[in-house]
Amino acid sequence: MTIIKEIIIEKYGENGEKTGWCYIILPPNEIRKIYTKDKKSFRVKGLIDSLSIEKTALLPAKDGHYILPINAKIRKAIRKNAGQKVHINFSCDTSILPINNDLTTCLEMDQSLKDKFEKRTKAEQHYLNKWVNESKTTVTLEKRITSILKGLENNAAFQNILKYNS
Repeated sequence: MTIIKEIIIEKYGENGEKTGWCYIILPPNEIRKIYTKDKKSFRVKGLIDSLSIEKTALLPAKDGHYILPINAKIRKAIRKNAGQKVHINFSCDTSILPINNDLTTCLEMDQSLKDKFEKRTKAEQHYLNKWVNESKTTVTLEKRITSILKGLENNAAFQNILKYNS
């Protein structure tokens, strides 16, 4: 099944770590068309206007709603901002997510850290992997992998893993 809908891009005001985020929000009745499991994050693929997306996480919000953050890269590609309508066509994306080779190598060196990584939700694993893959320099790559490893070692909550400094 798919979700086909015209929807307005919204923007968080003061909302903790989400302050300033642009996003779209999908109600439970739309979500249930493509995802009938529990209230965890899941990935979608499809189109935002004419922009193709895949392996993109929808995040659970209040009352069964889900949000899809619309980052600057997406907004630039579709040439739209908060307050403007976009047309979405989504389906559930169940494709396998390959983990970054450098991150995999580091996790393979410590079974305990590998186990902790694998116990994270698939959405968290994907987010961390994407964060590593978006590194533009070797120095950034190393810092991000170190942050993940330190966070896992300290059993940090997901949102705190990204804050660990090397």
